[in-house]
Amino acid sequence: MATKVKILNPEYLNELMNGESFGLNPADVSTHLLGHVGDSQRVKLTVQLSNSYTLGAYNITGGDTITLSNGASFLSQDFYTGGTAYLSQINGNNWQFDIQNISTDGTELTATNIIEYNDAGAATGPVIQQD
Repeated sequence: MATKVKILNPEYLNELMNGESFGLNPADVSTHLLGHVGDSQRVKLTVQLSNSYTLGAYNITGGDTITLSNGASFLSQDFYTGGTAYLSQINGNNWQFDIQNISTDGTELTATNIIEYNDAGAATGPVIQQD
């Protein structure tokens, strides 16, 4: 599984502007490293990690269950209950969802909080699940 690392909202603090404990002037931050040789710096980063995995053969049943039919396992690809996933299909049906459950053998994933997206990435609304 390929892993993607994305750094969001970097904030660089400088001891001269923010004090020894970096607690002064909390709004005085930079998005770039600034300072002089010998200055103490502190950086705050939000890191987003994401993985991509090609499912291969699968079936969607009941509107919320994905079953792998090629012997693969969601568990072996580091999917986990409580995580968020995004399913993109060639035909333009794209969904983001939370993983509610994964079967013990890893072949079946149950989704919740499903949101459908168009090819441009705009949400087209929640998927209404029917029993």
